[in-house]
Amino acid sequence: SCDLIGEERFVDRVNMLGNSLKKLCDNLSIFPIELTVPCIDSFALCHINLGEAMDGCSEAVQQFENGRTDKATAILKEQCNNIRSAFTSPTSVEDKADSKVKAFDALVNIMRYPLRLVVPSVELTSLTISALHTVLMVLPSVVGIPPGFMAAGYISKVLAPHSALPGAVIILVPLILATVTWLVYTVLFQYITQTCGL
Repeated sequence: SCDLIGEERFVDRVNMLGNSLKKLCDNLSIFPIELTVPCIDSFALCHINLGEAMDGCSEAVQQFENGRTDKATAILKEQCNNIRSAFTSPTSVEDKADSKVKAFDALVNIMRYPLRLVVPSVELTSLTISALHTVLMVLPSVVGIPPGFMAAGYISKVLAPHSALPGAVIILVPLILATVTWLVYTVLFQYITQTCGL
């Protein structure tokens, strides 16, 4: 019997069992943790929590890798029986009521899931549109002020050539305008890179 352990067929069977176990766990992880499905023996809805089965499957893989195949088999049988019993409709009135509540909660969570993905996008779009609307509402007034100051400075300089204030306005307004424009573009660049993840 010890000679059979070293044979290639035996090693292949052990590897096949380990691969099947890992594939089972991978298949379980594809499904949502909570499911609401029709029961096998009636038209009632059964609530299935696959979280425990996934944990049990991971534990079975770990036991198998440690060489404890009997424990891995026992864990898999227990989880299989739990999943099978979850597909049968409850018999007592309290269990039926509890099952309906769990099924309804699972259905609500399934319906909420797409909204959880959409809401941040809608919020980001709304904030961006609001920011652009605010900028476009304020922009004409802000853009019109510096040329007005410049024109007033030139007219004042023509009327009072020895006055220093109009000359200061003519020199300072372009510097202030360039600085404010640079700040606005910096804030806009930071906002775009943060929201777009660049």
